[in-house]
Amino acid sequence: MVKRNTPQKKIVMQTLFTMKNHPTASMVYEVVHKTYPTISKSTVFRILGNAAEDGDIRRLHMKGSDDRFDHNCQRHYHIVCKKCGRITDADIPYLKEMDERIAQMYGFEIDGHETEFTGICADCRKQGKEQDRLSYPVFS
Repeated sequence: MVKRNTPQKKIVMQTLFTMKNHPTASMVYEVVHKTYPTISKSTVFRILGNAAEDGDIRRLHMKGSDDRFDHNCQRHYHIVCKKCGRITDADIPYLKEMDERIAQMYGFEIDGHETEFTGICADCRKQGKEQDRLSYPVFS
């Protein structure tokens, strides 16, 4: 099947590539729609879904969130803030050895693994400390 490179697809993919926050399809639509109000939500969703199926981008199934999209197709890990939902790429190498070890141990044919680190990001921790200061009376 021939992949069509429509103007809408170019716009959606360029938008995704400029967004560094691993956006949902709705987030991409909101950004695209501001500049191109005639594009439909279903078009954006379809373009992202097809691009993920074709391997041009990655679809991330994040617990407690709509699927996210990542323009980085290299195998890598993510860090997810449990408070604000921010997703960041972890700058550590993908451990292919894990795939090989699991394959040997369990007899599976492994095609990869997904690892997601969770915690509270620096911005949320800072906000939490500021909130704590504001919630207690200060006596002098």
